[in-house]
Amino acid sequence: MNQAHDFSSEDATHWLYCQHCFGRGRIKYYRMPCVLLKQINDDRAKVLVFGDRYWAGRDHVKRVRYVGADR
Repeated sequence: MNQAHDFSSEDATHWLYCQHCFGRGRIKYYRMPCVLLKQINDDRAKVLVFGDRYWAGRDHVKRVRYVGADR
């Protein structure tokens, strides 16, 4: 299996749906491409996420996140 650093955003197989809150009541919804690295027993997933929030042109930025499997 590939290591996390071997993947690029073009290899993404899923979307991670997110939200960012600005002050009170303003919410920006966005999605980020990701690769499922591992399904963990306690209903969580280890994913490699590409990008940086909703800013375009940052697909080279990537990090490993642990999220609920339903996300």
